[in-house]
Amino acid sequence: MRKTKIVCTIGPACDSEETLRAMMLAGMNVARLNFSHGTHAEHQVRIDRIKKLRAELDLPIAIMLDTKGPEYRIGTFENGKIELHSGDTFTFTTEPVTGNAERVSVSYAGLAQDLEPGDTVLVNDGLIALTVTATTDTDVVCRVTAGGVLSDRKSMSFPNKVLKQTFLSEQDKRDLLAAIKLGTPENIRHAVDRCVGRFKEARLPIGQYQLCLMEMMAELLKVIRTYQLDASKVFGRDFDNGFALTSFDSLDELGRRLTEMCLTISTMIRRERTNSSKEIAESAKQFISENYQSPDISVEMLCDHLHVSPAYFSTLFKKETGMSFVAYLTQVRMDEAVKLLSTTEDKTYEISLKVGYTEPNYFSYVFKKQFGMSPTKYRSSQGAAHD
Repeated sequence: MRKTKIVCTIGPACDSEETLRAMMLAGMNVARLNFSHGTHAEHQVRIDRIKKLRAELDLPIAIMLDTKGPEYRIGTFENGKIELHSGDTFTFTTEPVTGNAERVSVSYAGLAQDLEPGDTVLVNDGLIALTVTATTDTDVVCRVTAGGVLSDRKSMSFPNKVLKQTFLSEQDKRDLLAAIKLGTPENIRHAVDRCVGRFKEARLPIGQYQLCLMEMMAELLKVIRTYQLDASKVFGRDFDNGFALTSFDSLDELGRRLTEMCLTISTMIRRERTNSSKEIAESAKQFISENYQSPDISVEMLCDHLHVSPAYFSTLFKKETGMSFVAYLTQVRMDEAVKLLSTTEDKTYEISLKVGYTEPNYFSYVFKKQFGMSPTKYRSSQGAAHD
């Protein structure tokens, strides 16, 4: 039994169904979506595509939402890169400057206020190390302790140092909401743990923690209103639009409650989508039954009527009916053709027109492909059976 899991990052290079199918058949166990890149709408399309193919292939492929955390990076250099040597003095500045051998800008505006002499700064995934020697309102002056080549936009980290940057960023909130709308229970637990982890790492007055909790609740309420869900089923009937941080004995208890609420919302959204999908599929069937006689009927015409995109509808309809739009339309037309052959004396070309085919020869071809004989022979066989 193979215990190693193959995790594949899904992006533009493997967006096609053909490529994804090949990856799944080659042994992919986990499809990773990097939320540091792309929009949530783009990730939704990819998630739908992965779910469709894994169901089609009957493979237990997990989906991992890799959410983005706080990011600290340097800016750019005049020549794209510099080389630092041990003992050099180098400055990180919050001023918007183009970097050179003496200094470079940073992405975090509060860096000079958060660091102090003696702190360590690691750059480029820790390959370059510096020690802070002095700070001003805008600059962090350092001595290089481990040099190397430093190029544009490299990452920064600060061992054993908690910066005072807003500990729960807008990106954290967006990623949590994306997990609720798009992800699995495990994705939701991970996103909540990440948010609660920010609470644990930060050293802020309780009032600021409470403000952040209120902001999170407001985001959850927006989702509930957007999907027209029953808030009482998520928060309880006595909910008054907020929670007090002091209501929880520990941050772990807060995390458990948030996870429970987010999982409930996610389940309700999936149920709502399922109901909506069934309604759309039934409306599509009704439209086809009323318009199959028209030779101009198309998936585009149907989607204009339903106000959904063809791509979304095609995936949804196949999932709900097990058939494509064309296959279902053909089945309805053939069922009606059989009825007309059995109950009327209409000629083949007349039946062809009545079921939406302007070319009798093509109608006969489709009929024979469906039933293994021409319309004329089918009618004869039915007559012989009755005799």
